[in-house]
Amino acid sequence: MAYENILVSTDGAIGLIQLNRPNVLNALNGMVMTEVGNALAEFDANDAVRAIIIH
Repeated sequence: MAYENILVSTDGAIGLIQLNRPNVLNALNGMVMTEVGNALAEFDANDAVRAIIIH
């Protein structure tokens, strides 16, 4: 899935979610929270992902 406000990747068994709104100092808003929730759901459905880092 494509996201506008976050970057999502995996590194082995680790799922990575990176906030990507530098123009507003990565402030959270409703859209960011929705995207993070969707990314977490994708990782939850992936049995290979054992841990998730949000930064």
